[in-house]
Amino acid sequence: MSRQEATSIIALPLDVVQARLRDVESWPLFLDGLQLATKTAHQRYRLVVRSGRLVREVEAAVIEHPRERRFTWKSFEGPRYDGEIKLAEVDGGHTRVKLMLHTDPIGLLAGFVEMFGASGEDDQARTDLIRLESHLGPQQPAS
Repeated sequence: MSRQEATSIIALPLDVVQARLRDVESWPLFLDGLQLATKTAHQRYRLVVRSGRLVREVEAAVIEHPRERRFTWKSFEGPRYDGEIKLAEVDGGHTRVKLMLHTDPIGLLAGFVEMFGASGEDDQARTDLIRLESHLGPQQPAS
């Protein structure tokens, strides 16, 4: 199992970040390995996840916890693809974002690679936060 965690400060107000993260179908723009997120029912999504050359579909619950300012997702079966995004106000214009990922390798070879520390995914959560900041960047008015 891979467990990764990273924290970053985004130069946007907390309410703006939280509102934009409600669009779960946009998450593939910043979560590495997540190729597609399609809503199938209330708080239920079909996630298409890539790990190396392998691609799989994951049925998952994605839940917003508004009072706690966080989002969680949990796969229902198969190799784990779970995570959490926690938000906290730094000041009126900045938000602390903490991303936690919990994934299981897909297949025997991926399991060996992870076991021996050669997965190359040590900075995945940090990279995802950089991509999130770019994704959430100031919206330009339509011309």
